[in-house]
Amino acid sequence: MNNRGFTLVELIITIILIGVLAVTAIPRFLGSNNEDVYTLRDRTLAMIRSIQLQAMHNLNSNNCVKITTTLVAPPANQNCANPISTAFDDYLVVDSTGTDITFTTTDNNGGSFNSLSFNHLGQPDINCAKTCRVQVGNQAVCISGEGALYGC
Repeated sequence: MNNRGFTLVELIITIILIGVLAVTAIPRFLGSNNEDVYTLRDRTLAMIRSIQLQAMHNLNSNNCVKITTTLVAPPANQNCANPISTAFDDYLVVDSTGTDITFTTTDNNGGSFNSLSFNHLGQPDINCAKTCRVQVGNQAVCISGEGALYGC
């Protein structure tokens, strides 16, 4: 008896492989905006945490972060009075210029801020008694009044 066609095992394995591809690989080809948002949020979180750690370890420094709609970076010469600068290593500059993602900020009173600095305990110097947010597209970096930084 000469059977033609696929066995049940072959069909099940094929369906499983197609399912795995549908869940993992295909969304990457259809659009990367969600990945861009998460990547920018994670980079923003890491960069702000780095500035916070610098402020905690070097009490004489003037460490702060400047925030615009397309850029999150330290100011020129690490002086908070200076404008934002991109003349730093890549891990300290988060730029969303090539995307449609923007940065916005919100403090406890519903107002916005364009500069963020930390004291020697790692606490933000702005009105963050509860939580301040740096919105990155549809994701955000939250900063508690005690200095906890997390994605929210």
